[in-house]
Amino acid sequence: MDAAPQSRLPGELATGAPLAAPTSAEARSDPGGFSHVLPLDGIRGLAVMLTVANHLLLTNNHPSLFITILTSVRISTWLGVDLFLALSGFLITGILFDSLHSPHCLRNFYGRRALRILPLYYLALVVLGLLSFPLHMHWNGFGWVLATFLQNTPLWFNRPVPYPLEPLTGHLWTIALEEQFYLFWPMLVVLIRDRRRLMTVALTLSIVAVGLRIAIVAHGGSPQYTYKMLPCRMDGLLLGAWLALAFRGPLRVRLIQWSSLIFFPLALILFAEGCREHGLDWRTSAFVNSIGYTIAALASTALIAMTFHLGGLTRKIFIHPCLRWLGRYSYGIYVWHLIFAGFVIAPTRHLVARFTPGKGAQMLAGALTGTAASLLLGYISYHAYEVHFLRLKRFFAYRG
Repeated sequence: MDAAPQSRLPGELATGAPLAAPTSAEARSDPGGFSHVLPLDGIRGLAVMLTVANHLLLTNNHPSLFITILTSVRISTWLGVDLFLALSGFLITGILFDSLHSPHCLRNFYGRRALRILPLYYLALVVLGLLSFPLHMHWNGFGWVLATFLQNTPLWFNRPVPYPLEPLTGHLWTIALEEQFYLFWPMLVVLIRDRRRLMTVALTLSIVAVGLRIAIVAHGGSPQYTYKMLPCRMDGLLLGAWLALAFRGPLRVRLIQWSSLIFFPLALILFAEGCREHGLDWRTSAFVNSIGYTIAALASTALIAMTFHLGGLTRKIFIHPCLRWLGRYSYGIYVWHLIFAGFVIAPTRHLVARFTPGKGAQMLAGALTGTAASLLLGYISYHAYEVHFLRLKRFFAYRG
C-alpha cells in the first residue's frame, strides 16, 4: 500500500487529492458542489488568456520590429492549449481515482462532465447555425463533424470542399480532443485501479505519442495531424494524469520541491527555441511537432505542481483574484471568443486607424476590444446559462 502523503493543503482529502473539503468556502463557489483548489483556477485563467491572445492578436506581415516581436510571441501562445490539457488530465484523473470506491463512479463522472461541456458546446453550434444565415455562410455538410466531436481528425482538416464558418469554429478541436480522451482513459482507470500501474500506462502512452509524432514529422506528414489528433497529443493529458497519481503517493512532497527545478530548464528550452525560430509556430516547426509538445506538457505539469508549494511565489500568483476570475469563466470565454470577437475587432481597428496609422496600435486595440467582449460573454454565459446545468451535478454526487 502507498505511504500516506506527507503534506496536504488545508482541508484537503486524506488521500492526498488536490481538492478542498466539500464543506469549505472554496467548494461552495462551485454551484455543482464539487470541490477545487484556488490556484488551479488561476492556472486555468492563464491558459485561457494565452489561447485568446493566440487567436485575437492578429496582424499581417509588417516591417515594424514591435509587430515582429509581438507576432513571434503570439504564435507561441498555443502553449495555453498544453496548459489546459495538463490541467484537465490532472483534475479528471484525481477525481476518477479518488472515486473508485464510490457507487456508480463512471456514471457520475460522465454525468458531471456532460453537464459541464455539452450544454454550452451545443448552444454554440445552434448560435453558429443561426449566424450562418445573415452571414451567408454554409456548413458544406460538416455540421455533423462538429456535432460528433470529430473536428480534430482528417474528416475535418483534409476535407475536399471549403468550410466558410471555419474562422468561427477553428478553436473547438480541443473540446473534441478531450471528449475523445474521456472515451478511453476513465475506463482504464476503473479497470486497472492500481496507482503505480496507471502511472506506468500514462508514461508508456506518452512515449507512444512522442514516437508517433516523430514518425509523422520524419515522413513529411501534415502538422495538423501532430497538433490536433488525440494519439499525437495525448501526452499532454497523460502527463497531467501521471502527476495526479504521483501526488497520491510518497513522491508528492519531493515532486512539489523539485517542480521549479523541472519547470525553469524546460521553459528555457522553449524560450531558446522560440528565439531561434522567431516564435514557436506549430504550423512550420519540426521541433514543436516532434518533441516540443512533450516539453510543453512537462513544463505545464511542473507548473501545476509548483502551485502546491504552500507559501511559494507561484501559488501566490495563481491565487490572485483576477486569474481565478478568468479561470471560473474560462470555458465560456474559450467557446465564445472566436465566434463573436470578430464582430468588434475589425470595427475597432478601423476606428483607431482614423487617429493613427500605426499598425501596432490598431492590432492592440482590436485585440483588447475582442478580449473584453469575450470576457463579458463568458461572464454572461456562465450566470445566465451554464450555472443552471452545473447545479444538476448534485444528481451525480460522489459518495464514499
